Amino acid sequence: MFGSGVRSVDRNRLNVARAMDATPAPVLRFVVFLSTLPTILTGTRIALGAG
Repeated sequence: MFGSGVRSVDRNRLNVARAMDATPAPVLRFVVFLSTLPTILTGTRIALGAG
């Protein structure tokens, strides 16, 4: 569903979060989700326009 957005997350952001001892939940919430938000919103905008 969000495959392309998740794959485009910058590895440096993930590495920085892990270096700061972030557990998997905050990494998912603050790094992955926020990095994929533009992709999610673009998909929603296209879907609403097509609907």
